[in-house]
Amino acid sequence: MKKKWIVIMFLVTFTFILNAQSVDIIGSWMLKRVETGSNIKKMFIILTFEKNRILKYMGIKVGTWKWNNDNEIIMKSKEINDFNGNVKITKLTTNSLEMVKGKQKLYYDRFDYKNIENINKKANLNGVWEIKGEDSINFLKLDVSGNFTLISIEEGMSSTTKGTWVYNSKDKTVIVIGQPNILRGENKIISITKNKFILRNINRDEEIEANKKVLKSKIERLNFKYDNFDEEKENDSDLPWNDFYQMVDKLKNIKKLKYRKADLIEELGIFKYSEVISKVVVNSEKESIRFNDFRIVNDEEKKIHESYIDENTNIYNKFFPEKELYPYRILGNKIVTVPAGKFECTVVEGFDGDSKVKYWMINNKPGIYAKIIRENVDVFGELEYFMIELEKIEEL
Repeated sequence: MKKKWIVIMFLVTFTFILNAQSVDIIGSWMLKRVETGSNIKKMFIILTFEKNRILKYMGIKVGTWKWNNDNEIIMKSKEINDFNGNVKITKLTTNSLEMVKGKQKLYYDRFDYKNIENINKKANLNGVWEIKGEDSINFLKLDVSGNFTLISIEEGMSSTTKGTWVYNSKDKTVIVIGQPNILRGENKIISITKNKFILRNINRDEEIEANKKVLKSKIERLNFKYDNFDEEKENDSDLPWNDFYQMVDKLKNIKKLKYRKADLIEELGIFKYSEVISKVVVNSEKESIRFNDFRIVNDEEKKIHESYIDENTNIYNKFFPEKELYPYRILGNKIVTVPAGKFECTVVEGFDGDSKVKYWMINNKPGIYAKIIRENVDVFGELEYFMIELEKIEEL
């Protein structure tokens, strides 16, 4: 009887091993939760077992794997210690995988990259969204393919996070998988409309509100090159602001200029908008002009630049209060419409060092620009592009 019982147990175990290995473990699996005794922790990562025995974590090779004879997987990794050692397979079906490693029980669902687009279309979240934080502005791009890009911008710095997202229509949740970010983990859908969504991040028990972003401003690339300019310098007398004393007279009643600044986030194809003001200080007795420029951040003024001109300082800069261009060329006169109104401008383009610049100089308002575009390519080959447009002229 004892021998018979041993044979039965052997056959059951052998059958389980065959069944486990007959169900193809090869592919990607999403870790849902980890149980350590009574402690249950939700975790969302993607582990991939490839045919060539390569083990990938979040799409990156971290080691190797192979089956052991007693229904175990042996994993080896120099990069991540959690993927070292033997892991016992306790359940393996077409869509579910359960494993035991030490004192931990790990629960996975099969992650089908091929079907994720059809799943995510149902969420109606495709596009770029703006999420305002306490000290930052976040721009989130969601593709139905399952890829996301999150760019967080704080004062003087920005960071980019990328990863995977998937919609769970059954639970009405959005799962965000990647490096730590405001949406990482499971997010319960509170509401979704065409232009707005509200999610509750379950891990942090915090509501996240986002508004749809669209490209409001047209991107006007500056495609000229140094070779496009004549060797002989343009005649400064053809520029509209040649009379310094007229500039003093025209600006003496101006208190403030308000501009809208649009910084291009090329990776997302959108602009980040901010407010810039120039406070104008004219001393008629000393015949001097000072522009104090401020960026508005959380309703506070932060000084970013100062320009000064008098009879002895900057007097030869015909582009004051902006930087002088060289080389440059005058494209002619054009009426331009900006939020502050319509203005007849002299349009000039040229170089400030390596940066390409285009100015719209208001002919009858010396010292006041209707519009400026500046672009450059940084040392990493990334496009830096911004445009400012005049919104308001405030008089004393």
